Amino acid sequence: SIVTFIFARNIVGILGANSPALIQFGTDYIQMLAFGIAPNLIGWIISYGFQGIGDFKTPMIAMLAGTMANLILDPIHIFGFGPIPSLGVTGAGLATALSQILVFAFLVAKLFNRKSLFAQKMKAEMSKHIKFTLNPIHWIKQIEFNIIGQITRIGFPIGIQFMTVFISLTLLQNMVSALGSSNLAAVTIVIRFIFILGLP
Repeated sequence: SIVTFIFARNIVGILGANSPALIQFGTDYIQMLAFGIAPNLIGWIISYGFQGIGDFKTPMIAMLAGTMANLILDPIHIFGFGPIPSLGVTGAGLATALSQILVFAFLVAKLFNRKSLFAQKMKAEMSKHIKFTLNPIHWIKQIEFNIIGQITRIGFPIGIQFMTVFISLTLLQNMVSALGSSNLAAVTIVIRFIFILGLP
């Protein structure tokens, strides 16, 4: 989050922005968005944790709540409402960050709820496999490196696949930016539409 906030202008330049106005708009948006990066990433980890134990309902509720919050907060912060001033593009970034923080708070609350399925399964597993001790060697022995290796072998190719897609799209946007802001906006819209088609 801190790195993104500091180097927001550089990131916008890498993505292909070539006019001072576009660079400023992109910088303002990314700097606001940076506040929600860490909560968003941690939220994804918690969501996958719920899914790993068979609880698909909680992540679904969190995703729907975040989407609804973003839909409500976006126009409020972009155009202004009551005491909230009109912030334009900066407001769009702020609304997204707030939505991500709300989702994160919801997932953390569910995570530490003793009545949740996650808490019950974690308690059962910990009672079977983990004994409390201050000896660091004991904790190291608890790490199942074979499972970590299996996860890495399965996840690494998928990670490379996603990285390749994002790098290629970034290079595409960078090349199109030389044709002007309108062309860049059109390509960005098409890319977002492609991502929507890929949703389950």
